[in-house]
Formats: sequence, structure tokens, C-alpha cells
Amino acid sequence: MSDAHTKAKQIFRLRKSKTTAQTQGWSLRCVCGNDLAGLREEQAHKIACSNCERLHFILPVNPYPEPKRVKKKRKRKRREGESFQKIALRKIKDVWGLTRKGIYRLITGTIRRLVAVSVSVITGIRNWFTPLRIAISLLILILGFGGMFGYRQQMRTEALQTLRESIALGDQALQEENWGEATEQFQRAAKAVGRLGRNDQLASKVVQKNRELQAIDGLCTLPLDDIIQSAAGKGKTTLNWQTEFKTMIHNRWLVMESWIVLDASEDKSA
Repeated sequence: MSDAHTKAKQIFRLRKSKTTAQTQGWSLRCVCGNDLAGLREEQAHKIACSNCERLHFILPVNPYPEPKRVKKKRKRKRREGESFQKIALRKIKDVWGLTRKGIYRLITGTIRRLVAVSVSVITGIRNWFTPLRIAISLLILILGFGGMFGYRQQMRTEALQTLRESIALGDQALQEENWGEATEQFQRAAKAVGRLGRNDQLASKVVQKNRELQAIDGLCTLPLDDIIQSAAGKGKTTLNWQTEFKTMIHNRWLVMESWIVLDASEDKSA
């Protein structure tokens, strides 16, 4: 055991002798506030403070050299037998891989943000719906549906009343041959049928009568011969003819009566 210990001491002394002595300073501040400084020695020793005589342990000189920082250089090795096209293809694959990773990160980040926003919105909505607010919202909905139902019922009642009154007044106007009044009353009755959404026999008769009266009201009061004579009359100017045309003929149906003659070249039996 003693031989091994002595050999270790000899090896340590040999290594220590090989290392060059380095000048290493030390500095510290005592508890009392006094600054101490000096040089390290080969052996550890204690220094007493000149102010409070407190002992301070001083480490010996570091015999090991400071480590050197070596910058690692990336070695770009070209594979043996690899052509320029293969190198370019590999570079393109690397760029595509980086691009794909970037797109994946972008998509995942966007999805995460959307999920976070959705969660925050849902949380805000859930926090907003307190029992009092839910009760008030239900009351408003009930009042709204009730008001809408009441309004529809009122409109339906008014439409039924309009339908009855318009049919009665329209039939009376037809008996008196007051075509303008009859057309107006049956037009009101047809609108009431549309609001009620009826498609029964009475509704069909009202709609048909309204169409017939509108066609009668749109008939021209003058026959074709009178229109020609009025246009070619003496003292007729362009201005008074335009006025007469707009008031009596424009946008009206003109009833004409004539014979139908078959073409002699066609088969009469056909």
C-alpha cells in the first residue's frame, strides 16, 4: 500500500515539474469589508485579514493549461461517382423537405390559433349565458313569437273581411255594369286570397273573375275603322293625336273581326 502511494506521489511530482509555473492572482473581500489580493502559490495556504485577522483559504496554482476552443467545420463531402444532376436533385429534395415542414408548421399553427379562438369564443358565450340572462332571453323569444302569431292572426282576419266585402261590392258593381269598380273590388279580393293562401273553389272563381275583368278593362273602346278615321281626320295634328292615342288606345286590347281564307295550294281537308 505504501509503495503504491509513493509511486503516485512521484508521478504527480513528475507531472507537476513538467508544467510551467503560471502567475495567477487572487482577490476577495472579507466579511468586515476589507479587500484582499495576492498571487497564488504552489501549495494551498491561509491568509489572515489585516483588519479582523479572519483566516481565508487560498487555492494553489492551477497546473493544467486552459482549454482551447476549437471551431468545428462542416465537411462537405462529395459522394464518389455522384454527378451534378444527382447533387442538384438531392438539394431540391432537401429544399422540398424544408418547405413541407414549414407548410406543416404553418397549417398546424393556424389550426391551433383557430381552436384557441373558438375555445375562447365558446367560453365567452358560456360565461355570458347566466341564469338571469337565459330567463330574459326566453321571455323575449316568447313575447316575439306571441307578437308574430298575433300579427298573423290579425292580418288573416283582415284578409277574410276584405275578401267578403270585396266579393259583395264586386258582384253589385257587375249588376250595375260598373266595370271599373268591379275590376278594383275583385283585384282586392284576389290579393286577399293570395295573403290567405287559399286554393279552394271560391278562391279559384275570385282569381278567374279578376283576370276576366282586367281583360275587359283593358279593351279598346274604339274599333279599328274609327281609329283609322280619327288618325286621318281633318285638322288632326301630331300633338292631339298622340294625346288621344295615349288615353284611349295605348296598351289596350283591340278586337278585330275578319274572314279566314284558306290558301288554295293547301289541302282543304287538312
